[in-house]
Amino acid sequence: MESKDLDQQLIEKIKNGDQAAFGLLLEKYQQRAYYFCLRLVSRPEDAEDLAQEGFVKVFKNISAFRGAASFQTWFYQILLNLCRSYHRHRYLVNRFTFNFSRRDGEDEEMEQSLENSVPDQSLDGNPQRLINNEELKLLLEEALQTLPRQQKEIFTLKHFEELKISEIAGITGLAEGTVKIHLFRAVRRLQEILKEFKEQR
Repeated sequence: MESKDLDQQLIEKIKNGDQAAFGLLLEKYQQRAYYFCLRLVSRPEDAEDLAQEGFVKVFKNISAFRGAASFQTWFYQILLNLCRSYHRHRYLVNRFTFNFSRRDGEDEEMEQSLENSVPDQSLDGNPQRLINNEELKLLLEEALQTLPRQQKEIFTLKHFEELKISEIAGITGLAEGTVKIHLFRAVRRLQEILKEFKEQR
């Protein structure tokens, strides 16, 4: 039985009050949810809390799930929104603290906007192969944290969670073309970091 079909069966049972079915869904996605959150927030304790909060939201809102998208897509959208809220909260806390010490009239740095460019189709390399190499995987995990937020989110969804571009677009709320641009830039930056690492060896 395909994973999506199994998810749908479990969801129907959960809607009918089957707690054991929710336990099976939790068991299936628990580890994946934790590592997804960890790659986006970096702190293990916060990643664990966010993953648990994600399952709480699933349990509370499962009756609203209509199956227009897969459960996996719906669940990752919940987790992504939680991680984004986490970062917004940390940003506001840090900004509030910073405002006490900054000089009057000092401007905040503006986040660089996405350029209207098209990915270079000659991009070589295979990120998935690098992920499967344990030594390079550790370096890749560290390098991932240096990427801008959207690039990190999209690279994680594509190469760690192995989702399709169309699924990532649905989760992030971005156009597929924009997803491809962010993905290209993420891969290019990570390849530069890995190249530097190899040259130093």
